[in-house]
Amino acid sequence: MLAGEGREYILTKNGKPGALIQMEEFESYVETRDVISRPDLMAELRRALDDEKRGRLWERRADGKWMPAKGVQRNRKRRKSTTP
Repeated sequence: MLAGEGREYILTKNGKPGALIQMEEFESYVETRDVISRPDLMAELRRALDDEKRGRLWERRADGKWMPAKGVQRNRKRRKSTTP
């Protein structure tokens, strides 16, 4: 078990208990806040998500060169499932 793993903490506001949260979840919130507060990272994430949506995915070969990812169907629209 890692140090702090499985521990729970009480978050307070103005000295009054507000929430009980696990350390891993708290650290996740802190990381998310850090990313959201950086416009450059948010712009990069939006571009990456747009590329993924449009099928513009790349993979690095063993020799270090980049090439379009195999098995990616480009510009494929997702269909709604007809099965329950």
